[in-house]
Amino acid sequence: VLRLELPEANWPQAQGEAFHCCPVKVVGETPIRQVSAYPLGTGSGRPGVGFGIELDDARPWRVFVMDSPLRVVVDIGGHPDAVSADIAVYSPRPGDEVARTFTVSGVSRTFESNRVVANGFTTALNGSGPQWGTFQMSVTAPAAVSGNYVTLEVLWGSPRDGSDMGLVGIRLRVR
Repeated sequence: VLRLELPEANWPQAQGEAFHCCPVKVVGETPIRQVSAYPLGTGSGRPGVGFGIELDDARPWRVFVMDSPLRVVVDIGGHPDAVSADIAVYSPRPGDEVARTFTVSGVSRTFESNRVVANGFTTALNGSGPQWGTFQMSVTAPAAVSGNYVTLEVLWGSPRDGSDMGLVGIRLRVR
């Protein structure tokens, strides 16, 4: 069970009510089996909301906050070639065909939020150390790779010795 507790959030439902009906919502689809919600304070209207997300296996998961609109994202799993312990690439997906210039996006948790993406560099928003943050950048493939399969490597450099860390290798076809 993955538990997410938001101590400063307000609980607008009456005690025992969640999801506009009940304290537990059965999902029954891989990887989420059910989600429960509960107030952390005593009685309705008091601060604090908790969520329990029951998973059916030990897939990797990530929790992060995004703005515009403000939301908490619980991301579970991902394509094995697009996820490492520190980086999850959402776009492009393994096997995609991309234009010469394309966008790379995802989340990561690395030292000072720094990311090396292909031959470029980007900094994740809000993520550093154990905290996940989002990243996005535009990448332009050299003209010589048109029509060929290439491997996009997303990684970060160790602050200790500069070695490659958290490598994710995504095979793409450039049109």
